[in-house]
Amino acid sequence: MKRELALFLNVFILATASSSDPRNFSDPWLPTFHFLPYPFDWLNDPNGPFFDPVHNLYHLFYQYSTPRTWGHATSTNLIDWVQLPIALDLGESYDAGGDFSGSATVLNGANSTVLLTVSSSTGDIFLASPVDRMGDPYLTEWKYADMPATEPLFTPENTSRDPTSLLGPLPNTGAYQMFVGTLNGTALWEANGTGSATAFLAQPSAWKSRGLAHASDPNLQGPYFWECPDLFLCSDSSDQSTTFLAKSTEDADVWCSKYSLNGGVSGDWYYTGSYDPEAGVFKAADGFNGKEQLPQQYDVNPNFYASKSFLDANPDAGGRRVLWGWLKMLPWPQGSVFTGHADVQLNKKAKRTLVQGADDFETFDDDLPDSGGVWNRPWQNVLAVPRTLVLTDKCPGGNDTDDECDHRLRTLPLPGLANLRSDAPIVQLGGTVVNISSPDGAKYTSVVPPLGVAAGAHLDIEVKVRMAAPTSRTTKHIQCGVRVLLDTDAGAEYLDVMLPSLEDHPSTLEGGSLDDEDSKITRTMRVLVDGSVVEAFFDDGISPSATIFHYPKVPTAVGVAALASVQPVAALRGEFRASETRQGGEESGECLFETLDVFSMQPMGFDVSKCCESS
Repeated sequence: MKRELALFLNVFILATASSSDPRNFSDPWLPTFHFLPYPFDWLNDPNGPFFDPVHNLYHLFYQYSTPRTWGHATSTNLIDWVQLPIALDLGESYDAGGDFSGSATVLNGANSTVLLTVSSSTGDIFLASPVDRMGDPYLTEWKYADMPATEPLFTPENTSRDPTSLLGPLPNTGAYQMFVGTLNGTALWEANGTGSATAFLAQPSAWKSRGLAHASDPNLQGPYFWECPDLFLCSDSSDQSTTFLAKSTEDADVWCSKYSLNGGVSGDWYYTGSYDPEAGVFKAADGFNGKEQLPQQYDVNPNFYASKSFLDANPDAGGRRVLWGWLKMLPWPQGSVFTGHADVQLNKKAKRTLVQGADDFETFDDDLPDSGGVWNRPWQNVLAVPRTLVLTDKCPGGNDTDDECDHRLRTLPLPGLANLRSDAPIVQLGGTVVNISSPDGAKYTSVVPPLGVAAGAHLDIEVKVRMAAPTSRTTKHIQCGVRVLLDTDAGAEYLDVMLPSLEDHPSTLEGGSLDDEDSKITRTMRVLVDGSVVEAFFDDGISPSATIFHYPKVPTAVGVAALASVQPVAALRGEFRASETRQGGEESGECLFETLDVFSMQPMGFDVSKCCESS
């Protein structure tokens, strides 16, 4: 029966693909609702997402193929996509070696001029704009902006790249600002001039360096490059204009400065604080209780990288900020052997645990199934599902008290993704209680039901769990979660997705039982399973998310189970800390899954008829 259900789900997925959708869903690892470009090839950083108010379409660019070009797709809802021809394709001498990361800006004005700010393989910064802004709703053709022939906009005096969207015009000067990543932090360039902004922004003489807007801390970031910076107002999206400026500098607005660290503790990190556009300086806020603020992550996987956010100007979107992230798989580049990374735990039987700040890491040196250890698919890497970013100061763990934790960005999947779910859950395990006991305080995991329930490999799982333990110490590190992509026939392969522990929670958590209203903690988790991609969102998005690639060897019989674990997990605080094994006393607790609903997911819409012939 389990295999019959899985076969039915595969047939359902195949039936929902349109005639213009070339994806081959017989590949069990192929994601169905994560963005992949067509024709399949190498996919890199997301670039220049924006909403076009003239044609009411979303645009997404991304690094594509080798040498890097800019791929291009459009959407009406950020879920279903139309693949378009390549937008930037090595058109000048200064980008002949590749078009690297960049951004997009829609200027205020009658024509809502669109400018792409791009970095090239030579270290130059240049602009591009659509050939037919008003007549072509898909903006399929792009030209290099009206700059001197064969010359870039400017070449920074120090190595820098990955320009942001333009911030401006500044209220007092009319200037525009652009930020770029450097070895020493986020640098600021500013342009000013007379006449239309479109004209002077394309003049190299208008751009001047203003130094570092946000300097890196060698003690935290080390001697590593800040890639793909992002600097934006994050305090209240409803108060933001399309130029990303606050209405008043007296409102104590909160700004976010994000960077992708290329080395050391890699990944996408951010600070919250204040930004003075006139001074051109970002200042990180003090941390909770006056302590130094430490950088925080969008996602604990260091391979969630090069993210790009944009303020959604769609009048129906409510002023939300949307985040795109690159999910880099291994092996890379194509043809290399798949090796492990510090975001997972793995043993030779392909059992994996995906948790926040996992502290024991092993290397995956097994062969990939049916490929001799070499990646043999035409597609490589995906974009994580689009997410919303909302500022909060609440702590994870069900604590509703304000001002308990540092400001942080809550990340959750875009609400429209739920439109791809089945009308009703295909599996419901609500009411399940998992008891956990470890006599010596070492790691121990309990699973209910033992072999799970067949569900499929394309799922949306919602969990609400009450957890309790006899002592405060145990309460802080007991973990509840779900087991997915479980081989329901043999049980030897699976991926465990666990709520992060509360080791660093600032509040006192009382010990007790599930029957004690004062001691129980209620937490939530949402898990997206999409073939070989799993994304997990914890505590209504308050805790950093976790993403991973996982390659199920028996994709026709995959299931879901509930589980609990006593597993001390060190939190990520600028570096991975080795955990201390807890000895000398019994550790126990229980997890009551009030909700554990498993929905099947259908593929996103994907139309390549405007791009190329599918084959």
